[in-house]
Amino acid sequence: MSKATWLSTGATLGALIALAAGAAATAQEGYKPPAKRLPPGTAAVESTLKMPQAAVPTPRRPDGKIDLTGVWTGNPTWGAPVHELRHPGTLESDQMVAQRGAGWNKPLYKPEFWSKVRELDYSRIDADPGYNCAPGGVPRAGPPVRIIQNDKDVVFLYNDFVRVIPTDGRQRDPTDNDQSTYYGLPLGKWEGDTLVIESIGFNDRTWLQFQGYYHTDLMKVTERVTRKGNILYYTWTVDDPDVLAEPWTQDTQIKVLNTDPNFRINEPAECDPLPGIPEVDPYNRG
Repeated sequence: MSKATWLSTGATLGALIALAAGAAATAQEGYKPPAKRLPPGTAAVESTLKMPQAAVPTPRRPDGKIDLTGVWTGNPTWGAPVHELRHPGTLESDQMVAQRGAGWNKPLYKPEFWSKVRELDYSRIDADPGYNCAPGGVPRAGPPVRIIQNDKDVVFLYNDFVRVIPTDGRQRDPTDNDQSTYYGLPLGKWEGDTLVIESIGFNDRTWLQFQGYYHTDLMKVTERVTRKGNILYYTWTVDDPDVLAEPWTQDTQIKVLNTDPNFRINEPAECDPLPGIPEVDPYNRG
């Protein structure tokens, strides 16, 4: 080895050692986001994402509140895997590399809990409650399929469950946080043209999303729903300070009014846990 090569190699190794030392020091200090994250729904984010604009007037009820009533099935934008990103050449067994990479908006867990998230994410598929006929829970269920609204309640209908959200100004029952439910105990209020729903009283047997994003039974979910013309905007924020370093606000989901007069919500199909998958690959959630 020439002297020049030896010196160059030594300099490179020195730089790598310095870089590793810096990374270790940063890890000890704890993770800090590089910049303030804007929650979806803010003007800056909406302008970046080019949210669709309403083409018709927004209907209102006699009391002046926005009327959320309708069937909302068109143009779903979920905080779940983007299946169009799949590719048969993906090396990962469950073919979700692209989906995970595209999902930039991830919950920020406290450092000591990331190993559990990873363990759940890469464990057998039966670790995921969604593969065991268990309720999906809130917020994983996403926006409702149909909304019915009156002066005192807003009713959310999904394919396999119903949520009745009081909006009559009642106070929270002091025992709500002691309950253990899959969908939480909701209470709604209006902030301008946005329905704000705060739910507590959860159990810890559901996930926030498919990547092993778990939560505790002290989680609080705040959903925000508004309507502009025939477009429904839905987003939610999870507060779970026992495991999350900060509240997590999911991307705004957009639904379009379904005007089919013959639309109906069919009863859910009989659940078959882990249909045919474990016999092939017990780790394949694709």
